[in-house]
Amino acid sequence: MIVIADSGGLLAALNRDDKDHVGALHAVTTAGLVIVPPSAVTEIHQVATSRAGRAVADRYVTAIASRYEAGRLQIAETTPKLLTRAVGVREQYGRLDLDLADAMAVVLAADHDTDLVLTVDRRDFRAIRPLDGRYPHFRLLPDDL
Repeated sequence: MIVIADSGGLLAALNRDDKDHVGALHAVTTAGLVIVPPSAVTEIHQVATSRAGRAVADRYVTAIASRYEAGRLQIAETTPKLLTRAVGVREQYGRLDLDLADAMAVVLAADHDTDLVLTVDRRDFRAIRPLDGRYPHFRLLPDDL
């Protein structure tokens, strides 16, 4: 099972104090592979630094690197095609004001033929439809476990 993770979903999995921690951690540990948009790692570090300090943010990035080395997480490659398609998603859903990492998650879900997204951004991901039309909607983790 491939899961695309946005920064909020991964932050919930990493932060024991987050209200979605248990479910998000379960989603990450039971997924066959978690794929992360490249900009999400930077976003995670910035958000964690502002909330809890640089030491905690560095610990989160180290945890992501550890899962990557273990083959359980993949940071997607930034390509011109990914960027262009992500901007297209942002334009298509302009009313939502999606950030680039979320738009990349939508594209990566299509590229990896999955409808599973680890996110706490329920408002946006409930409004967005998968690109390929194969799935009627995204299944959001941890909510739709």
